[in-house]
Amino acid sequence: MADAEKGTQKEDEQDVQEMMSTWEAAVTAESAYRELALEDLRFDAAFDANGQSTHWTADELKERTDDGVPSLTLDHFSQFPRQVVNDFRQMKMGGQINPVDSGADPLTAEVLQGIIRSIEQNSHASVAHETAYEYAVKCGFGFERVRTKFTYENPRNKEEFTAQHIELDLVKNPFTVYGDPMGEKPDGSDW
Repeated sequence: MADAEKGTQKEDEQDVQEMMSTWEAAVTAESAYRELALEDLRFDAAFDANGQSTHWTADELKERTDDGVPSLTLDHFSQFPRQVVNDFRQMKMGGQINPVDSGADPLTAEVLQGIIRSIEQNSHASVAHETAYEYAVKCGFGFERVRTKFTYENPRNKEEFTAQHIELDLVKNPFTVYGDPMGEKPDGSDW
């Protein structure tokens, strides 16, 4: 029994080590891009929490203040991302199932379409879609999460104990998600 536990612990340590090295590779691969994305979000905000302009660096602000030159911050930029995001909101995104060949059953496609519509409505998927899209427009990347959850909080039988449902969830901070640096597909489906 003790040898089995040691073997399992060793495997766990190897798994954690592999995860850490993969994460470090992702951080290294994305660090320059993420810094640029963060600068884009700062610029879009126009002002920080202290009321300082984010359109000027600290050195530029000090130099202008010392020279008695005004440092105006005029928001001529944010209307364009807002327009793109609002156009997206009007599109009402959603999954679509289409029977595509002679072997496909239109009735099955209709049932699957109803299941997808139910998942999207129960998950408030439009909020996840819009949040991901807004970040993608403003800083270049945004994410939403697809996950399963147990359906019953207090299951009474085996069927209820194993019952799960799919939910779409928003990712409030896209900087918490790292891509697989070995992934090759542009949509990230092979991460």
